[in-house]
Amino acid sequence: MQLLPVESIEVRISKRVLWVGESAYPLPNVTHVRTVEYKVQRWRVVKQFVRKGGARLALGLLALLVLSCASAPTTLLVLVGLGVLAVNGFQVYWLVQRLTWPPLHVLRVQMAGMSRAAVVSLDKSKIDELRLRVVTAIDNPAVEYTVWIENVNGDVIGGDVVSGDKLEHGDKTSHKTVYESK
Repeated sequence: MQLLPVESIEVRISKRVLWVGESAYPLPNVTHVRTVEYKVQRWRVVKQFVRKGGARLALGLLALLVLSCASAPTTLLVLVGLGVLAVNGFQVYWLVQRLTWPPLHVLRVQMAGMSRAAVVSLDKSKIDELRLRVVTAIDNPAVEYTVWIENVNGDVIGGDVVSGDKLEHGDKTSHKTVYESK
């Protein structure tokens, strides 16, 4: 039950160009190709959950305390209490989701000093095969190759520079903190 955004893209080597969807990487300009595995940083996910969950719980309890001191109706107190439980229950659900995310396998293509995440997949064997095909195509201009890969979508890595990879979906500011390179 993973919530990583996955889309099927065409990866093609044709006429000395590596095409990843709409992105083109001229093979004569490729200086380095490698695969990298990213795994969920479980300790960081739990730390974020505890920090944010504690703040949510404290705010919810503070709201209940203020409402009870203001002699609010019991119905309102019950509704606020249920709201606090629902929000924290949903956050526990997200915690479990993030802790069970599978490792991501990335094809990195380096050109003129800048490394880009060209393809991000859950399938290690396809990424390894693609790396070998790219290396073969660099040495052999006649190589033509096409494959469809289930690519973890756009914002997850989306071609960002190595040190700024976003490796989770949804909230872009937390992408960098969920996955780490192996």
